[in-house]
Amino acid sequence: MVLKFLSAFLLLFILNSSFAEVRESSPFFNEALGKCFKSEELFVRNVFGESGLRDSNINRSKEGAWTWIVDQTAAKNYSWYLLRSGRGGLCLTAYIPAASSVQFQSANSKLHIKAFVAPEADLPAKLIDLKRAPRAATFLPSQCNLLFSVSAANKKSRKPISCEKIYD
Repeated sequence: MVLKFLSAFLLLFILNSSFAEVRESSPFFNEALGKCFKSEELFVRNVFGESGLRDSNINRSKEGAWTWIVDQTAAKNYSWYLLRSGRGGLCLTAYIPAASSVQFQSANSKLHIKAFVAPEADLPAKLIDLKRAPRAATFLPSQCNLLFSVSAANKKSRKPISCEKIYD
């Protein structure tokens, strides 16, 4: 009896965690996250407004089923939006604010994003890892680190930090 209860509890926990969402208080939250759009233009219009369609700072690149839309406004770090083509159209699967660069990796059928935030003034650089569970719709931050230079050889030391507080 106890074994059945524990098995059921574990199954519910696994199912619930695979459907986790980014909370509104998270820096990785965007109202469009998880939503699908019929075209890139509709996505841009929804996120940036009508003027986004004419903004030369909004850049798009496509690779297979994946499309990056990047706001490269010079006065701030870039904001990255990753969309995936599917039956529902183009669906926003990741939102990464204020990142200098982003790498999208696919290895062993696992998808992974690494975002780097360049250091500013007295603030350290930041490294953010985002992962997507096998059947999940969106990427979630899985590990965040502050990066500190520790030698002239440009070695970096990492200090883990809550992803919810990475931009504080």
